[in-house]
Amino acid sequence: MNGLALRRLLMWGALVVTLLTGCASNKGAQVVSRDSEYQRMLDLQRAKADFYAADEKSKNVPDATWQTYARLGDQYAMQGNDMMAYVQYNKALQMDPKQSAVRYRLGHLYVSRGMVDEGIREFKQILEKEPDSALAYQGLGYAALSKGDLARAKELLTKAVALDPKLWQEHVYLGVAYDREKAFDKAIEEYQKAITINPRSAALYNNLGLSHYLMGDNTKAMEAFLIALRIDPENTKVYNNLGLAFAKAGRLEEAFEAWKKGKNESGAYNNLGYIYMTQQNYPKAIEAFEKAIELNPAFYEKAHQNIEKAKSAMKLENAQAVVPAKF
Repeated sequence: MNGLALRRLLMWGALVVTLLTGCASNKGAQVVSRDSEYQRMLDLQRAKADFYAADEKSKNVPDATWQTYARLGDQYAMQGNDMMAYVQYNKALQMDPKQSAVRYRLGHLYVSRGMVDEGIREFKQILEKEPDSALAYQGLGYAALSKGDLARAKELLTKAVALDPKLWQEHVYLGVAYDREKAFDKAIEEYQKAITINPRSAALYNNLGLSHYLMGDNTKAMEAFLIALRIDPENTKVYNNLGLAFAKAGRLEEAFEAWKKGKNESGAYNNLGYIYMTQQNYPKAIEAFEKAIELNPAFYEKAHQNIEKAKSAMKLENAQAVVPAKF
């Protein structure tokens, strides 16, 4: 069972590499296919080596307890090293299979890796011993959300809340489900409940800001994004979202500065070009896209396509302007 799960984890990791390289562009996919296949093999070999190295190393931990391996698993998970986290969580469960919190973290790891059915099996194992485990229902709700079954996700997460309303993640997952249904007011309520429990999370304020933004409340969106940045001043995703809120409010200079912090100056000009396109200000859009290319030639293909779109739209607009009016 563990060996099969490991192989699937390794295969999933390799698949991600292939998909990411293949979707860059139609032209680029053909050019990099051989290199990406070679890279996939290297990543697979490295992951296997890491697994066996971790397995051997963990055997030599003196006086290790399940807590030791659980802490190691948490450390590796925080570092994004899923293979090592998998090894340590399994070591902890081998020493004490009754540790439901560790089993939950293993299940969560599976779901986040796209192995949803494996995650569900872990969560159901918890319920077999603890029928009223809020953590297990939270995990099952997360799995249903990952499968896109919003109705089932809400049902499971609502049960988790009823069993233990102090688990902040259950409110987050409910918020995500409501966001996907475009029930942004309900999503905001859930994110606010999560923030009450976990007030030092920039990610929660970012989610809250996005829901306000999607509802059209730019003022509250910006307030949430700014709080997120006070907590995590280096968070580039929040800067990009703040830039969108500024742009929607017509504050383009502030939007540009936020995007520069979120990406770089060339990326900021590219974003600015998009905004001008939506405003049908095609000369300004072309100018912004050309600046993006000048600062970073990597933007050439995408920005050049946008320039052509802007020029075509501008020609169409001019042609329509000289058509005689019908009486």
